[in-house]
Amino acid sequence: MCRLSDFDGLKLDDAHRYTLERELDDWHRNYLPVGKIVLDIGAGNGETAQFYLSHGAEHVICIEPNADLLYQNFGSDPRITIVPLRVDSIKSDCEGGERNMVIETHFPFYLKLCKARSLPRSRPLTNLWKLVPVPLLGKVAVQTENALVLLKMQVTNIVRRLTG
Repeated sequence: MCRLSDFDGLKLDDAHRYTLERELDDWHRNYLPVGKIVLDIGAGNGETAQFYLSHGAEHVICIEPNADLLYQNFGSDPRITIVPLRVDSIKSDCEGGERNMVIETHFPFYLKLCKARSLPRSRPLTNLWKLVPVPLLGKVAVQTENALVLLKMQVTNIVRRLTG
């Protein structure tokens, strides 16, 4: 596991330094294991990119509209691709990549299963989604027990922030 001192070489603004100091333990619980290629939407100053690289990622694609410090930290690192844009919508259809997906959000969201209307596949895709009750969100569609645990943790964090 990495430590705060592993991030000493990064230039971080106050907000991202504060987040790193408060959430690094949560990252170890929620973001591991890491795959070889990671898509980091909202990459900040590169602190999560450093985290992923420290835990085995071979390449991190960082999407961040305010990428000045991200470029300073990783602009010449071939393991990092920086996309300096704001994302307005997300669609994911990565044929199994969703299996290890972590969704961290500070706003309400929904998950929707879209039925394929394309040609039949050589192997059937089973529908593993189920609706489960989650406090504050009502019924939510989740595919795996890990997704449900992560979603419940996010709701708990939201409640903690709201109640102070």
